[in-house]
Amino acid sequence: MLNLVHELDAKGASLRVLEPEVTTAGDMGRMVITVLGMVADMELKFIRDRQRAGIAAAKGKGVYNGRDLSPKFPPALSRVLWVKSLALG
Repeated sequence: MLNLVHELDAKGASLRVLEPEVTTAGDMGRMVITVLGMVADMELKFIRDRQRAGIAAAKGKGVYNGRDLSPKFPPALSRVLWVKSLALG
């Protein structure tokens, strides 16, 4: 989102968020958007850290094997469904 704000600013435009009322036309609005972006990024890192810790704990207990990488359908059926999706799309 911050990249979008910077691109808009470079083109002479601004972003206006309706709820809550924030605009990037002024310095205060740009600061609010920047801080919110930083908080969102930090929270995403916290989520990933908690997920990795949970996976490590589950692996330590021997109950985590990861997701199944095999297709849910047999390969022939997967090809049929793919061809049908091309015809419908």
